[in-house]
Amino acid sequence: MFTPYYILAVGFGLFAVVVSVIGMKRPNDFPGKFTPLVVMLGIAFGIATFAFVWRGGEAEVDRRAKEDAEKAQKEAETGSTKSTLPEGAKLPS
Repeated sequence: MFTPYYILAVGFGLFAVVVSVIGMKRPNDFPGKFTPLVVMLGIAFGIATFAFVWRGGEAEVDRRAKEDAEKAQKEAETGSTKSTLPEGAKLPS
């Protein structure tokens, strides 16, 4: 599920390292005429990475909600009223 995120995150990290190394080797003329390209690639990596994080988070919430609904339906069908409190725990009065 998060595989595209990991690929993009590694790519984003490598992009940052490459830009940093080139910038340190050529501090006076980098990025120069490549400024728009560097900025656009940075923005594209950032947006793509965030989009996969957002999508993956929504999928996880949906999956957990579905599991909880199925569990509640199963308990309702069997008439189970098992407490979720640990054994020996008391409710506040």
